[in-house]
Amino acid sequence: MPFDRQSSNFVVAPVMEKSQNLAGRGRHASYVIKVREGHYDVIDPDDNVVDSFDTETEALEEILRCRAEDVVWDSAKGLIAASIQTLAEEHDLDRETARRIIRDATDVVG
Repeated sequence: MPFDRQSSNFVVAPVMEKSQNLAGRGRHASYVIKVREGHYDVIDPDDNVVDSFDTETEALEEILRCRAEDVVWDSAKGLIAASIQTLAEEHDLDRETARRIIRDATDVVG
């Protein structure tokens, strides 16, 4: 695992060999582990602490969970974008109106 001794940061993306298909897709490649006061902090792509763990293994497991969640999030965003586009085209609406209608409809369907 790459380790930057000056900043005490583990760079996680290269370690996740089973998840390499996620690397390079938006947020997925940029989770890191920072060692702080004997704990392993998982840092998200926006530089926020996701959580702190007692072991490196727990931190790596959290990154896997976060990456899986990101894949679901990206899928949902793609579906919504396609829905907005389709609704706008089928009913000759501007994108903002189509987005608002879909947002309101999700509250009803939910």
